[in-house]
Amino acid sequence: MSRRTAAMNAAPQAENLAPMLGDRALVYRLLRLVNLLARPFQERFGTRYDLSLTEWRVMMALAARPGTTATEISDWSGLHVMNVSRSVARLVRQGRALRAVDPADRRRSLLRLSRRGKALFDIIAPSAQAREEMVRTVLSETEATALRAMLDRLIEHLHEEAAAGGPAAMRLPYPAARRRVGGRRTERAA
Repeated sequence: MSRRTAAMNAAPQAENLAPMLGDRALVYRLLRLVNLLARPFQERFGTRYDLSLTEWRVMMALAARPGTTATEISDWSGLHVMNVSRSVARLVRQGRALRAVDPADRRRSLLRLSRRGKALFDIIAPSAQAREEMVRTVLSETEATALRAMLDRLIEHLHEEAAAGGPAAMRLPYPAARRRVGGRRTERAA
């Protein structure tokens, strides 16, 4: 038996993980909530305005924080920086965002919504705000305040964990696959 096969056999089996990945798991439920909140966006605005959900999220960040960078949007929103960069590039191509070199650090690009981007934001934002208010109606003010505090605590914890190098629990339970580099077999870093 190879080391990889032995490691895979020692890894937790799917049936053992099912309870933590199913309907009762916190992360699954949070993802489900986000998906349900976002679902109407594509139907109502995405196709009509040729705008992806990630692009909309970037637009919200630019409306809230004009003059920010793609990395700062990624840090603030939790979106992967590559997805933010792609969205920014598309928004700039569409004339919805503007990019300028930071005079204090010429390696950085400062981003903001263009006039066209602000106009589109002004069309979509009231619906987004109304949706949030509709969702909040099922919570009392005390519950909404408690939920915000709990979410802030989870977000802060995940930021701290990422700054420390990320969770050990997310590492693969078996050695990474081998690949060829320059004709030699090497181990990929996990």
